[in-house]
Amino acid sequence: MAIIVKWFDEAKTICILQRDENWTWKEFDDANVQSNHMIKEVSHPVNLIVDGADRLPPGYPIRHFRQALMSKPNNLKALIIVISNPFGRTIFNAMSRLNQRQSRLLVAVQSSKEAFELVKPVAATV
Repeated sequence: MAIIVKWFDEAKTICILQRDENWTWKEFDDANVQSNHMIKEVSHPVNLIVDGADRLPPGYPIRHFRQALMSKPNNLKALIIVISNPFGRTIFNAMSRLNQRQSRLLVAVQSSKEAFELVKPVAATV
């Protein structure tokens, strides 16, 4: 599978979607369903980090991104996506400010390290 979904920690406070270079929109949609299911199985807040290759496959991404954002469980505390391209990060962050739900962090960062720095304080409160 080109996108692997897994728990980062035993406490299940951080869920990871790890993308490889050849992921497809079908795999993205399937990973979204799987991560939603995993997050809904716990009652505490969960942080979701989307990491790995930020190359987009062919096709129309807006439909997939919108569905992913609209379907996230209520206990999702933060969604952090690693986007190495500065322009892509800027666009994602600008659009996320327009669609942000209260009390939910939705942000693009440059690196995995930066993503984990953002969720550590959130994870520590569980």
